[in-house]
Formats: sequence, C-alpha cells, structure tokens
Amino acid sequence: MKMIFDHLSRHNPKLYLSCEGFDSINNVVWLSGNDQDYKSNLLYVTKASDLLKLIPIESHLNIVCLNDINLDFDAKGNLNLIIVDASSDISNIYKEINTFIVNQNSLHNSSLKLYDALLSGKGLQYILDVGAEVLGNPIMVYNLAYKVLSYSKNIIVKDDEWNGLVSRGYGSYDDYNLKKESFRKVEMADNPVILNILTGKKAIFNKVKIGGKHIGYVSAVDHERPLCENSIEMIELLSKLVANELQKDSFLNHSKGLIYEYLITELLDSKNVNQEYLHDRIKYLDLNLAENLYVLTARKIAGDTDTLPFYRAKLDLLISDSKSLLYNNDLIYLISRKKNKPLNKTDLENALDFLKENRIQAGLSRCFHDISLIRRFYIQSCKAIEIGNRFKQYALLFIYDEFAIDHLLDIAAEQSDLKEFCSKWIFELMEYDKVNHTKFMQTLYVYLICGRDVSKAAHIFNIHRNSMDYRIKKIEEILDIDISDAETHFALYSSIKILSFIKDEEFLSSIKNSLSALEYEAK
Repeated sequence: MKMIFDHLSRHNPKLYLSCEGFDSINNVVWLSGNDQDYKSNLLYVTKASDLLKLIPIESHLNIVCLNDINLDFDAKGNLNLIIVDASSDISNIYKEINTFIVNQNSLHNSSLKLYDALLSGKGLQYILDVGAEVLGNPIMVYNLAYKVLSYSKNIIVKDDEWNGLVSRGYGSYDDYNLKKESFRKVEMADNPVILNILTGKKAIFNKVKIGGKHIGYVSAVDHERPLCENSIEMIELLSKLVANELQKDSFLNHSKGLIYEYLITELLDSKNVNQEYLHDRIKYLDLNLAENLYVLTARKIAGDTDTLPFYRAKLDLLISDSKSLLYNNDLIYLISRKKNKPLNKTDLENALDFLKENRIQAGLSRCFHDISLIRRFYIQSCKAIEIGNRFKQYALLFIYDEFAIDHLLDIAAEQSDLKEFCSKWIFELMEYDKVNHTKFMQTLYVYLICGRDVSKAAHIFNIHRNSMDYRIKKIEEILDIDISDAETHFALYSSIKILSFIKDEEFLSSIKNSLSALEYEAK
C-alpha cells in the first residue's frame, strides 16, 4: 500500500493504514458489491460515494477510492485506504495501479531469477546471462580501468562499438577520451545513469561496490527491449549480485581500488603482453613513471598476512615515487626514479627500519625501463628473497644483483649435478687440508669472497697482511696455479659458489670457522 501510495503521488493521495500483516497485493479489481468474494491480497478500486454501500463495515481490505464526497475517516472501519483527489479520473487510476502491479510482479519474478543465478554457484558469466534474459538486453561488467571482466553471451549484438569492446577486452583510450564527460557522470553518481554511450543506443551504467569500495561498473545496452524504470531497478540489483560474486576475487578484496593496480596485476599474471593494449592502457591511466624502474617485493617472515594492508599503508609513506599493490600475499612496489638518479640503499633506509620492526623481508630487482617486463623483474625480486634466505637469513633486504649467479645455478641444478662443474683444485686443496691438518681452504674462500682484497681478508682472520700474503702464495704453490690469472680465478670462485649453493657438507665443514667470521663482519 505504501508503494502504491508513492506511485500515485501526482493525485494528491492520503494514506490510512488500519490493518497490519496483510499479504502482498498481487492484483487490482473494481469493488462491485457485497456479494463479492473479498481477499486481502487484492486491491479494490471505487469511489468514496460507493464505498460504504458496497462493503461490510468490519471488512479488512485494501481500498483505493476517489474522494468524490469528502469521505469521513471515522466511518471507514478497519480498512487500509488510499484516498485520491476528486479531480482525478478513476479509470486512469485503475490503469496506473494495474500497470504498476504488473511491473512489480515482473520485477519480483526477475529478482528471484537473479538470486537463483547467484545461489546456483555457476559464476559471473551465468549471472550475466540470466540478467540479459531478464532485461532483454546485453550486459557487460568492467573494472575501474574499463577492462571488460565479463559480458552476457546469450544475446547477439549487432553494434561495432560493443563488438569492439568484446574483441579488445577493454575500452580504448581514444574512445574514453571522446566520452570522458559521460563516464565522469557515472563516476560521480550514486545511482544508475543512462548515457548515449554506443552509436544510436542508450545504456544504463551503475557502480559495483564491495564493502563501500568502488571496484567497477555494470552496464546494460538498449538493444532488443526499451530501457524502463524496471531496467534501472534490475541493474541496481544486478550490481549487488555481481559485487557478491566478485568478492571471491582476493585481488579485489585486497586492492585499494586504484586503477593502476588492475594494469600491474594483469602484467604480473600474463607471460605475453599485447603491446597495443599496454600502450592504450598506459595512456588511459597516465602512470607518470620515470625512466628507471625497480620492483621491490616485501614478504612477511612469519605470521598472519591479513596485516599486509596495514603494512602497505605505512610503507606507502616511506617509499617515495612508487606504486604499491598486494599480489599473491606479497606487497609489491613499482619504484620509479629519474635516469640520472638511480635507486640506492640510502633511499630505502626508513623503509628498512620499518621492515626490521615488523619482521618483513624484501627483495629488490635489477633496474629496468619497460613496464611490460614487470613480471620478469617481480620474479627477480622473489628469487632474491628465496635464495638470499639460504645464505643470509639474518638480512632484511636482498638485492637480486648479489644473487644473480645463484639464480643461474638454481636453474642449472634442475638439469645437471652442479658438482661436476667444480674445479679439481678445490677438491685437491680440501684433501691437502685433511692430510696435513691445515686450513688453507678457509683462507682461499675468504680471499675470494673478499674480492681478492688481501687487507680485508687479513682483517677477517685478525692477522697481518703479510701473513695473509704468505698463505695465498702457499696455496698457489700447493696447487701449482696463479690465482691472479682471470681464468683460474673464475674457476675457483665459481666452484666455491657452486659448493656453497648445493651446501656440500665436506666443503662447508672445511670453511666452517671462516663462515662464522664473515657473517659476524656482515652484521
């Protein structure tokens, strides 16, 4: 009765509700007389002058009447009553109410179909197909970057713009630029907006929100059936059901709803990037990136990843000129720096303090210049953490450049036994130590790790530089080699890298004390 009262507002109605608990009204009929089979789920239409003549005084009914005699309220018994202005046409009121109830019944039935589609568990595509069937028009869902997430496939659309959207999978920058004022209306509105968005056709656009956060749009195009008031209500409901379905997407739950997050996530997910698509998206998003790019991946050492959004908010303030997102339980920063100002550890000092306080480790990729390659450099940053933890578990920041050789060994280890590539000199020296109870393998290891810096190596052992020189010459004499020779140095250094990488027990035992000294020095 309240909905019908609102619908009849232009007839200056008055509403009197005397009875509660009536069934929903599912039809409208003329009030014809006392022999009528009265029902509480019907709405009866009559004139006030006929009202008291035609119904029993104690009847509990829903009535709309034309106030042609200035009806006295006290004489109406227990009725739910809408009284409309005497100047109205009673036949037109009957038709209006009938059309309204038919539309409401249709809306109710359509709503049930959509709820059934959601509860079926068949996914977003099925919901959109049922929605298109209900509306009689095609439906599309976009994210904030106007990338097509899904669209109804049970209605064939003969429209170049629609089919262009479907084939490309996103709205082009040029198209968006031409219609950005129209799109802005959608972005600013809280309710569905009707736009002339396709050639000669109208479309309803409505926001999709999850937890109050705007994450995309639903649109329906006026294609086979004219858009009407019911269409707007159905799009509002469909938007809620789409949001419910999209809640299963962890990215949408963890993102801030920033448009660049969608593009970066796509690039991280995809091994092959469509350059035309990427170029168009970058123009649309206006990313404003400098020439030098880096990926910093932050990962919780242990504990609940639900705290990552909190850490993100804090780190956003500490890492300048960066764009962040949550991806696969990693906190990722795309950092950009001008060509003449490359990133260095000093830039990350404040961030490192925060990482230390919250037991978070980070990996930093090499510098790159093309955002389409971000997936490769994200993998680098992850590998830096993974491999770095094998050798420097106490560290917070792992820089990929320091572990590139280890990454190479990691790949090679999948194909061969790496020990086969080690120089014979390493094994000869370990054997010499074993037979003669010496520790020359430790000396060689520290010397090579220190970049053949005699003073630095001597400092690690807490001995004089001359003593260190003597030990190196003795190793050269034992093995009959010249360590300063590039090929010899490479053979020795690569061998200790391999044996460290595969954690060879004999080798690690032979350098045990030197490892402790190096770790202490690093700390």
